[in-house]
Amino acid sequence: MNGHIMGGRGELDGHMMGGRGEMNGHIMGGSGEMNGHMMGGGGEMDGHMLARGGEMDGHIMGGREETERQMMGVGGEMDGTMIGGGGQIDGTMMCGSGEMD
Repeated sequence: MNGHIMGGRGELDGHMMGGRGEMNGHIMGGSGEMNGHMMGGGGEMDGHMLARGGEMDGHIMGGREETERQMMGVGGEMDGTMIGGGGQIDGTMMCGSGEMD
């Protein structure tokens, strides 16, 4: 990981955390390489983005949970500000599965 990231379990309330559980910060990471504001893992996140697996290089996330932010992606490598997937989206640019606000 290349940033302010932490790993562990439970609730985190900082900039980047990794692990499982609910996170209420900017980023959380679990598995895979992360280079920036990204997180990977599972659970509900209430921050900027979440990512599940794969390499990410930007404000992108992948996964299948409900997010309350800009965009979500599903899997694979992402390098930009947009992601693709399916589902209902109600915001700037999001895709993936689930409802977004």
